Parts: sequence; structure tokens; C-alpha cells
Amino acid sequence: MNWNALRAKLQHAHLREPQKAMICDLALRTAEAALADLARAGHHFRLVEGHEHPAEFPKMMYHLAAEPHLCLCEADVAELGLGWYDSPWDAQLAEAYEVQFEGKGGVPRPRKAPVVAGPRMDDWSPNWDKIKSDFLKAKELRNGTR
Repeated sequence: MNWNALRAKLQHAHLREPQKAMICDLALRTAEAALADLARAGHHFRLVEGHEHPAEFPKMMYHLAAEPHLCLCEADVAELGLGWYDSPWDAQLAEAYEVQFEGKGGVPRPRKAPVVAGPRMDDWSPNWDKIKSDFLKAKELRNGTR
């Protein structure tokens, strides 16, 4: 890291604000000393300008009938299969929707029976598309149409 170039850039950014320039210089010197101490201990880090983007992985995935599972990448999520969600609430909601779709209390209703339309379900959950697609995939697998 070119500490002098970074120091000059920060001083130029706060050219007419000497207090901010001094605070930036002090913070940069502190960071430089801290990174040097870590490097002497064998831990090498580098300072990168910009905001840190929150990593999507690792993350916990939840299932209603299984223990939470730590996923390290997209492949782990795909390997889990259907019924795994980002939060326990979404897992419970998906199970409730499945029971609702199958019929009241889990009793299947006749296939040609009319359905009463209600409010749009996709407004209730931010993961409605995933819940719906998982349900339809599971239904196709049960019926053997896939």
C-alpha cells in the first residue's frame, strides 16, 4: 500500500478543512501502525478504499422438520433441495401455505371444487415466489408429472 499517496489524496480532499485533514491523517497513521503490527505477527492484511459489501454467504438455511444448516455457497443451497428457506418464519409460512393449498386441515378437497379468491398472497411474504415454486415442484414430483 502506498501510504504517502493515500495521505496526499486525503489531504487534497480536505484542503480547506484542516481539522478533518488532521483527523484523516491521524486515523491513517493509526491504521498504518496497526497493520504493521499485525504483519510482524504474521497476519497480512491490506487496506482497500470503499464500502464493504455484505457477503451473501455463509448463511443459515432453515427447514421446518430439520436442523438449521450452514451453507457456504450456492451449490450447498441447491444440494439441500426443496423446503429450505432463509428464515424459520419463511419455513413455517411455506408449511402453512402447503396445508392451505392441500385443503383445510390437510384434508384434500375435490380437484374440481371452486376456490374462493382472497387477497394476493405474494404481498404477504417477500419470498412468496420461492415458496410457490417449491410447492409446485413438490406437487409435480408427488404426481409424477416431472
